[in-house]
Amino acid sequence: MRTQIKQLLTPFRYLRIKNKAKCQIDFVIPLILGLTVAGVLVALGSHVSIFGDKGYVSLITGLLQILTGFYIAALAAVATFPSATLEQPLDGSPAILNEMRRGKLKPINLKRRPFLCFLFGHLALLSICLYFLGGFANLISNGIAELVSAQVAYWLRALFIVLYSIASAHLFVVTMLGIYYLSYRIHRPPSGNQANKEKPPTP
Repeated sequence: MRTQIKQLLTPFRYLRIKNKAKCQIDFVIPLILGLTVAGVLVALGSHVSIFGDKGYVSLITGLLQILTGFYIAALAAVATFPSATLEQPLDGSPAILNEMRRGKLKPINLKRRPFLCFLFGHLALLSICLYFLGGFANLISNGIAELVSAQVAYWLRALFIVLYSIASAHLFVVTMLGIYYLSYRIHRPPSGNQANKEKPPTP
C-alpha cells in the first residue's frame, strides 16, 4: 500500500527539486501573494462570499476545470515532443533531485524534459486536489457553521482561506513558470551552450 501511494504522489516530488530560483517561485512569491489575498478576504468578512455558487472557492474551481486539461496536455506534449533543446540542462543553476538508485540516495541533475514533466505533473495533480478540496468545502461549509459556535466557524473559515489561497497562489505562480518555458525557454539552448556555439574557433 505504501509503495502504491508513493507512486500516485510521484508528481509532488517536483517540490523536492533543488534550484536557487525555484525556492522563491515555489514558496516565497506564492506565500506573499496568498497571504495578501487571504488578508483582504478575511478583512472583508461577510461582505465577500467564500462558499456557494458565486463564491471565491467556486471561482477558483471553475478555473481549475480548464487548467487541469491544459496541464495534462502540456505534460503529454513535453514528454513526447522531439526537441534537442529539451535534452539539455537548465540555464543557470542546475535542478537537482535526490533519488534512490540501488539503495543509495543519489543527486540527479535534471535536464529540461524531466524537469518540465515533473512541473506539469505536479500542477495537474495539485489542480485536481484543489478542485475536490474546494468542492468538498462547498458541500460541508453550511453544516460545519451550524455545528460549531460563530467564533470557531470564523477561525475555521479564516484558516481555510489562508491555506486555500496560498495553494492557489502556488499553482498560479508555477503555472506562469511553465508557460514561460513553453513559450520562450523551450526554444532556446542554455546560454552557456549558445555562447560556446557563437564563440569563434581559436587558431
